Amino acid sequence: GSDLGGNPLKVFPEIIFPLLLPSFLSSVYNQFTQSLTTMGAVIFLISAKYKVLVYTLFDAVNRGNYNVASLISGIMILLSLAFYLFLEGSRVLYRKKLLRSYKMEEKWIAKLENISLRYDKKEPNILEDFTLGIKESEIFCLLGESGCGKTTCLQVFGGFLRPDKGRVLIQGEEYTDLPPEKRPVATVFQSYALFPHMSVLSNVSYGLKQKGVRRVEREELAGKYLDMVGLSAFRKRAVTELSGGQQQRVALARSLAIEPKLLLLDEPLSNLDAGLRLRIRDELKRLQKSLGLSMLFVTHDQEEAMGLSNRIGIMEKGKILQIGSEV
Repeated sequence: GSDLGGNPLKVFPEIIFPLLLPSFLSSVYNQFTQSLTTMGAVIFLISAKYKVLVYTLFDAVNRGNYNVASLISGIMILLSLAFYLFLEGSRVLYRKKLLRSYKMEEKWIAKLENISLRYDKKEPNILEDFTLGIKESEIFCLLGESGCGKTTCLQVFGGFLRPDKGRVLIQGEEYTDLPPEKRPVATVFQSYALFPHMSVLSNVSYGLKQKGVRRVEREELAGKYLDMVGLSAFRKRAVTELSGGQQQRVALARSLAIEPKLLLLDEPLSNLDAGLRLRIRDELKRLQKSLGLSMLFVTHDQEEAMGLSNRIGIMEKGKILQIGSEV
């Protein structure tokens, strides 16, 4: 949801909450009881010498002084709101400063510059002083064995991982510290990551909805991209009723619909059989040429990389050993 531009506050009720609702309802009573017990313990343990707002609030309620209790509640809400606005305002100002700060060479649509990253401080870096540029309207393939850092590179571009060092540049602006929903990129995941409680059309139009596109227009645009991938007849179907190849094309249409500057593809063909993989690969090339998209494609299949890309980067142990162009 975030990858498609969804604000976390919208992603939760529309995507996460419907999937979690059954388990959520079964645990509400237990969690509420535990919360009351914890609050009671806190109030009991606080000395009268330190009358924090929570203690004063409960004391006012116990004494029947509801005007004071209302006033304290209002103060607590205002303090929380002020702190939130301060943090949000600081983040927005810092983001604007970042977006104005840096410019890169015009030939790159996107670039990772001197990136270093590790998942655990006790482990070596997954990426170390890693630099990679993606040209406008090209398909760049990262080719390497599992565990070499290909997907990590993709996730840094997408905003799912924040590097310990270095910069992420897209169209000359820095996006290093911005979340996925603030980046002009989209990702086609290996597992497709479709929303199982939504129809095909709702899946494809979800990113457009987050961008504020009106319903009639977003359904028209979603239908256009479904037609591009040959699934216009399946728009009302549930995604769980589709085959693996059809689900892959829905995921592709969903990412294309938001018109990203960079499309990231994390081994999207690995779950398909050989014949279908070849057809989808040809379809990807056709769409890329017709739309002029820039793509970063991750794979461990040499034949797939050679048949799809304009340039190939061979990756090993977090480093690119060699970059070559198509023959």
